[in-house]
Amino acid sequence: MFGADRFAQNGDAVIGFWFFQNAISLITTGPDAGKFNGVHKNGDILVLSDFTQGGGEVTIRVFKWNSPGGSIDGTLDLLGTGFGCSASPLFCAEVNDTATPSPWAYTPSKGPANIFPKGGFFEGGVNLTQLGISTICFASFLAETRSSQSVDATLKDFVTGTFTLVPEVSAGADGAISCKNPTTTLTATSSLEPNATFHWTTSDGSIVGDPDQKTITVDKAGTYQVEVTGATGCSNTDTAAVTEDFAKPNANAGDDKVLTCSITSVQLSGSSTTTGATFAWTTLDGHIVSGANTATPTVDAAGTYHLVVTNPANGCFDSDDAVVTSNVTPPSLSIEKKSANENTQTVSLGFVGSAPAGVTFQWQSCVANCGVNASWSNLTGQTASTLSFSNFNLDTAESISFTIASGNGAGTYNALLQIVNLRVAGTQTSNGCSANSNGVAVKKVAAVDP
Repeated sequence: MFGADRFAQNGDAVIGFWFFQNAISLITTGPDAGKFNGVHKNGDILVLSDFTQGGGEVTIRVFKWNSPGGSIDGTLDLLGTGFGCSASPLFCAEVNDTATPSPWAYTPSKGPANIFPKGGFFEGGVNLTQLGISTICFASFLAETRSSQSVDATLKDFVTGTFTLVPEVSAGADGAISCKNPTTTLTATSSLEPNATFHWTTSDGSIVGDPDQKTITVDKAGTYQVEVTGATGCSNTDTAAVTEDFAKPNANAGDDKVLTCSITSVQLSGSSTTTGATFAWTTLDGHIVSGANTATPTVDAAGTYHLVVTNPANGCFDSDDAVVTSNVTPPSLSIEKKSANENTQTVSLGFVGSAPAGVTFQWQSCVANCGVNASWSNLTGQTASTLSFSNFNLDTAESISFTIASGNGAGTYNALLQIVNLRVAGTQTSNGCSANSNGVAVKKVAAVDP
């Protein structure tokens, strides 16, 4: 049903009613003031009533929006034409045939106020069910007067309004998922609550659980549409977008490191190009001294060190490993006397075979308790790979006697025996590891007294 009052009742006139499925309104401010906001949707209905014979006869025409492809101007199809309601039950219109009090404030062009003159009020109706368009839900309307009977005639006066059949729907705020929050919720609202039903769909996302809820949980980026249906069967839709951020941070554990006898701890060199990244180091077979939650921890044991870099913005992480090896092998040192066992003033010592390469040397001597390292003393200036030793006075000497039984020089003698133990200490220049050679005892008999 629709209706409107008329200011003047004489002459020919055209009155029309648009019924829109979308919200249509007039822009009243800004640079677009005077223009309409909203667009047509196929199935919109236009009713035009022509007043002829001085306004006493009413002809009604009903059109449906069909763009593109309409038979009229490519946008409209004529559904039918009617006259009085007794003759045209599918769609008809009438005017009052006697003066009638108005239910609202009304001023006619002639006659008393608040009284509809004959032909001053127009009303009509369209049987949408019989026309096969009963499932269409209208959101807004426009009542108009036109300058002629043409469907594209200029509007002279109009007024807009809305219906409450089509629910107002909001899919709510857009959502986001990440490594930190792998799911998110979307919550719809509607002007028809609590008498409304909700149904969510998506073509590229993923709904976890029941889609027929006001609030749903999703676990995939995509566009989610909610359709809200009211008690009248009219529905409306809205969409919400869910974005995702699963970008891993950059993780670099840095160069592998080596522990030696001279380098007993190292600092690992983790890094990341991700702003604000956090670091966490772990190891199953090494040992972290300090800085496990920094980019550069200190470690003191060989092993594999696992770095996890996390982006606090989205909770995503990546990892890398650094390997610390150990090089603590000491040099192998074996010496021997290079001269015969004679009672000489100087004894030569050197390595069995050739001297090891990459090793620095320090010759040492000991005269007593030589099983203890503290008993050994460095020989000043003796750092070559060989040694010529003559300083037997390092030993206080021991008194001995010996007997020659026969022959020239037979007899018993008293003498002093000097014994000095010698060895060489070596340090591997590549890793700082040190070792001592075997000890070699050199002896000298002195001050023989017959």
